[in-house]
Amino acid sequence: MSLFNDINLNHAISDNFFEPSNRLVDYFPTSKGNNFDYEKYLEFLLSRTNWKDLVLSGVRLHYTAMEKSILGARADLLANNNRAYTIATKLNPTALELEEFSEIKPMWSLLFPIKAYLCDHPETAVDYKGMQPFGAPVIKFFNNVVTKWDLSWEVGTQPNYQDHEHLRTLTNHHAILKGVPTIEINTQMYQEGVADDFDS
Repeated sequence: MSLFNDINLNHAISDNFFEPSNRLVDYFPTSKGNNFDYEKYLEFLLSRTNWKDLVLSGVRLHYTAMEKSILGARADLLANNNRAYTIATKLNPTALELEEFSEIKPMWSLLFPIKAYLCDHPETAVDYKGMQPFGAPVIKFFNNVVTKWDLSWEVGTQPNYQDHEHLRTLTNHHAILKGVPTIEINTQMYQEGVADDFDS
């Protein structure tokens, strides 16, 4: 059972994923495409095939057009970064290892699988203090809240490393104050950003 049951996680995790796993890499093959080939994409990830070679192979994975960059970023990181591959394929990674992974190349494509993993492993989530996924609703919430006291800080559509550090600091601060895991704060930010869209 996920920490938040299925609150707002279904917006990114497809029906192709059914059971919790003890490996981070098993949370990488996600798609809303009909007949997405979870097993084949996972096979490419484990064989460390980069995205260009995966596409050239001619194998059809049945992902949606919008997911090309997401799946590509995940494949290329594991193909080209030894430490990322080690952590992603390790059984039961620690919170510290997941934090290390989150700092390698912070971006939504690579951080959301960590959040999904942690939602299935609350015993690890309580100790996790690493980077959090932005996503459009979190960017909106972050900009609406943070710019109230720091007019010089606004996150664009492609958050950089410093933006992620700033989000991590804010998230960890609120997690301590509220006594909840950091991923719960991230989910609350997401919900607030979505609610703001409906109100505007």
